[in-house]
Amino acid sequence: MQETNSQYIVPIQGILYSVGWGHGKTIALVSFRRPGQTPKRLLIDNERRARSYKAPNGRDQPAQLRFTFDYFHDVYSEQMADGEWTPEALATLYKDITTDKFKYTVLLLDNAAMLQEELVMMLKIGGQAATRTLAQQFRGVYTKNEMFIERKFKTSDAVSIYGIVKDLIGELLRVCQRKGIDVLVATESKNVWHQYGTRDMKILGQSAKVLSPFMKYADFVYRLSRMTGNRDLGTAKLITVPWAITDTFNPKNSLPGLKPKFEFTWEAFWELVASRGVTTQEELDSIKVEESEAPESTGDPSRDTEIAKSKWLSAAEEVGIISGRNDAPGMETLKALLAESNLTPDDAADPSLFKKGLEAIQSYTKEEVE
Repeated sequence: MQETNSQYIVPIQGILYSVGWGHGKTIALVSFRRPGQTPKRLLIDNERRARSYKAPNGRDQPAQLRFTFDYFHDVYSEQMADGEWTPEALATLYKDITTDKFKYTVLLLDNAAMLQEELVMMLKIGGQAATRTLAQQFRGVYTKNEMFIERKFKTSDAVSIYGIVKDLIGELLRVCQRKGIDVLVATESKNVWHQYGTRDMKILGQSAKVLSPFMKYADFVYRLSRMTGNRDLGTAKLITVPWAITDTFNPKNSLPGLKPKFEFTWEAFWELVASRGVTTQEELDSIKVEESEAPESTGDPSRDTEIAKSKWLSAAEEVGIISGRNDAPGMETLKALLAESNLTPDDAADPSLFKKGLEAIQSYTKEEVE
């Protein structure tokens, strides 16, 4: 393998996501290795689903899918609360990195979507005092959010709480980059919407479910897929090594040589980086750009009504009112929320009421319905 002086020294940050489960994200994370380096991996994995890939003897055994890594929840167990996140745990991680006490070469997050929700819940549970103390320990975070923390703090203000979490994550990623620590993130997928908040909203496709700082610092964003062929044509099949396909909504590539699509292994990844090849138009043309889902109008009023209701339900899922279309308690919560605005589910068919109902549903992120 070709090797150069600087390309293996510069820290990298990357995002791997998939539509669905079982496409190889966790294996990709815990197997990360730079050429000629023995990695020291720290994994943040609240579910501990990666335990089946942990090597028992401290040596990587790729043929058995066993790799060496430490669990964050073990290393920082004294700062955790029965395995749950605390402001002290996050502050200690940040301090260790900034003061060069962090002994690891790579920080692995599996998965980011879950971590984001856990950090939001951590601040809500900790309240104003805990949020203030944590923000003061991260460079610039308290200064940016001082007005909210000191004068307007409410645990029900999800927008502002998420804003603080974004600032905390952004500062953590910044210092990792400055200190030469690689950061790799696995996450779920999310819908990307067109004209969200209007009756004409529709799903354009799927992208990585991460807050903006992850995208800001990412050198690459790949969707992993272990399926090849076409389901409609009956040619689909599963494969052992996943394809890495660039995210068409965020086609970032700060590492010259990486291709928009390749069979994903770290050996292949580093060989492409070493080659410093230029992506061709033909390679880009091979990437399918998702088409939008759901037509603006079907011409059938009854069908349009069902689509309008479905959009309300999709919005309710997005903000966490329901966990699925069969979530009976969640549906009751949704009905109660609509009733507060003098609406019923059937009102989705009325263009003048559709936006009113959608805004009521979206308000759930700011003021939770009891």
